[in-house]
Amino acid sequence: MGNKVARILIGIAILAAIFVGGWMVLPGSIKNPLLASYQEKTDDNYSTVVGAVKASTVPKNKKVTFDSMMTGVSEDSCWTIEKVAVDDAGNGSYKVYADAYKITVAFENENNDDGMVTHTNAHVRLVFDVTKDGETLKIGKKEIGEGEIAHPTQVEVGEYVYIQNDPNSNYYQESLNSLCAMGTAAE
Repeated sequence: MGNKVARILIGIAILAAIFVGGWMVLPGSIKNPLLASYQEKTDDNYSTVVGAVKASTVPKNKKVTFDSMMTGVSEDSCWTIEKVAVDDAGNGSYKVYADAYKITVAFENENNDDGMVTHTNAHVRLVFDVTKDGETLKIGKKEIGEGEIAHPTQVEVGEYVYIQNDPNSNYYQESLNSLCAMGTAAE
């Protein structure tokens, strides 16, 4: 009897290891949409936090929401959250990730007047730092509501990371402008 129980436990452990290992090696283009779907169904704060970010407006692109921009650049865009420090009531800090895959992003090269910076077949990720306190949501330090301008902390295009307040580069805003142009052109 003990031998059978041991075999069953070993079998369960092997299956769990295969599942976890398989999840770890899945590419983000498969894993993140699955995770977003799971979070949307199981996390009570997902729609509140992600909905506020989606409804906010892209800086320097009037009336273009992050939702319409990301949906316009890729039908497979997805939104996931990470709870950084959240209490039982759902208040605290979150990271919100907006991902799109196989995107071509092009904008002017700030180091060369004749050239363009082009990222082909890239993974684009916007990262937002969101704080929830009751009904109040803040992105960064600014309280956010529908249609309000929001600033992602960083924009990742391929292996490049563009930071919001980088004094040495305009690529942060240029990448957002390029994504907006692509997103609104698709409409």
